Amino acid sequence: MKALTRFGAESLPLRFERDVAMGFTLIEKIAVVAIVAVLMAIAAPSWITFFSARSLNAAQDEIFQTMRLAQFRAEQTRSTWQVSLRTDSYGFVQVAAHPINTPIEQILWRDLDPSIQLHPTEMTLYQTGGLYRVQFNHQGRVLGQLGRVTLIRQNNLQMKRCVTVSTLIGVVRKGCPQP
Repeated sequence: MKALTRFGAESLPLRFERDVAMGFTLIEKIAVVAIVAVLMAIAAPSWITFFSARSLNAAQDEIFQTMRLAQFRAEQTRSTWQVSLRTDSYGFVQVAAHPINTPIEQILWRDLDPSIQLHPTEMTLYQTGGLYRVQFNHQGRVLGQLGRVTLIRQNNLQMKRCVTVSTLIGVVRKGCPQP
């Protein structure tokens, strides 16, 4: 069946024209895939850095809040409380706030993100038996052990976050000292 165009010339039926016009050529498909690959290669490092920073910030906040909780509990109960940090046998960093005389087996540890580690050389809190600790007296003040918790993400020493106990009156703050 022949169809007439607007000028009266014969042309192919519409169904043949639609088949020819549908779909993309192989070159067009390859070009789109190449553009998407380049965009992903550009965005991937930023995306990874964003998630690394996010998990470090969450771990930093967890430790900061635990220290503030220990200060509050020490004042509330009028007794000495301690914040303890350790790396367990599976390599997970754990944190806990507890009264000073609590046996280690009875401490309720909370795991941080599995990718978080304690910095091997920049931890300045008091350490004994693989346990880092800071103690707060009945007034919420530090019992002489000032120091810093330094967190890194899977051996990436460039990206780090710190929580610092900086004065004897119990000032706890986030942030690493600038070199």
